[in-house]
Amino acid sequence: MNLSAMLSQKMGAVIPRLYQPVDIASLVFFRIAFGLIMFWEVCRYLYLDWIGELYIRPDFHFKYPGFNWVSMLPGEWLYLHFYLLGILSLMIALGLFYRLATILFFLGFTYFFLIESAFYLNHLYLVCLVSFLIIWIPLHRNYSLDVLLSSKIKSYFLPSCYLWILRFQIGIVYFYGGIAKIEIDWLMGKPMNVWLNDRAYLPLVGPFFKEPLVTIFYSWSGMIFDIFLPFALLFKKFRLTAFFCAVLFHMHNQFFFTIGIFPMLAIAMTSLFFEPSFPRELFHKIKNGKLEKVERNNFTEKNILQFPKNQLIKWFIGIYILWQLLMPLRHWIYPGWVNWNEAGHRFSWRMMLREKTARMTYFVTHPDTGETRHAYPSDYLIYAQVKTLQYKPDMMVQFGKYLRELVKINSGFDPIVRVAVEVSLNGRAFKPYTNPNLDIGKFTSGNELEKLILPFKKL
Repeated sequence: MNLSAMLSQKMGAVIPRLYQPVDIASLVFFRIAFGLIMFWEVCRYLYLDWIGELYIRPDFHFKYPGFNWVSMLPGEWLYLHFYLLGILSLMIALGLFYRLATILFFLGFTYFFLIESAFYLNHLYLVCLVSFLIIWIPLHRNYSLDVLLSSKIKSYFLPSCYLWILRFQIGIVYFYGGIAKIEIDWLMGKPMNVWLNDRAYLPLVGPFFKEPLVTIFYSWSGMIFDIFLPFALLFKKFRLTAFFCAVLFHMHNQFFFTIGIFPMLAIAMTSLFFEPSFPRELFHKIKNGKLEKVERNNFTEKNILQFPKNQLIKWFIGIYILWQLLMPLRHWIYPGWVNWNEAGHRFSWRMMLREKTARMTYFVTHPDTGETRHAYPSDYLIYAQVKTLQYKPDMMVQFGKYLRELVKINSGFDPIVRVAVEVSLNGRAFKPYTNPNLDIGKFTSGNELEKLILPFKKL
């Protein structure tokens, strides 16, 4: 039997299993958890007034490539936008007008994500993806207000492919997060050494953070954990231990590194690897002191929601999976080291891989007189924007164009705008990062970024 025939035979055996019904309980648990986590996140932004400080206060907002058309809502409308996101997240948790709530939440949260690239976070990108996926997954078919409003939609089972697409999504996050750590700086503990030394003041554990072996242990254990966790969760023999390790790992990271909602979201998604009936069985164990297994035969075929057999849907799922598999690898097609030039760093699950500090100055020159003045980003931007600007080439060019427009409006001439940046990567000495002779204010394409960033040179 040739390879093509073998693959065809294997796929022929796997695909029918994706349509087999599984208990809806774990997916409902995730719906509730996701909705409550997002409600918590919205409340944090409102309570800490990050909306006003990070989004309304700045006069300039950085854009993602291809999304320059996404603009800020005027004035206080962004607050209203967030109040609506909070209501929608509760509607998702309660399963109320679920389809409408998920569509509006996805559009609203993705808009919020796109209006400022300086605040890119992997877990915000993950929320965009998950909120998109759950539009198509009917997580409201049980234990929801929608069922109370219309009992005919009630279902105890869903096709297993709905469960597997969410498992796949979090598995990709872990696996590519681990694969990205297989590089010399991480394996030598360079970025971890910087972070742990910053926390050496902590009582009891602080002195240990200065030990080289502790740095190496943190680096290697984090890499091994990320790579192997998705596979360990697939096997019942290792599942409980793997989940317990995941909880400890995320709680530790939350305490030491303060990384927002990612630990809670990751734990909620990781729980999907347990048997689909686990929430129902756990509830009955707590209530009655014994496990209660729900068998498929207890329900009629009306209780089992069938997966649509539309070929277009299958193609859509296949393209989505392929995109998730290839997107994190795109940095290999760009020249240079991604940790240095940032090409392909976003949307790739490259989480906490490098520590950069920088020194930056913009130069604005009159083309006729040659008079040059310094421009400092901190005079125009908030600190959180400047911190990211210092090592993101596409943002450097955007800000250069912004300076050019300001000078044209206020001074009446078209200036030459250059930027000089020195960067320290993972505790190294500062090195020149940009070519200070290029007029970045007149860059017209992303390809010119390659000219701006100097190649990384080892000492």
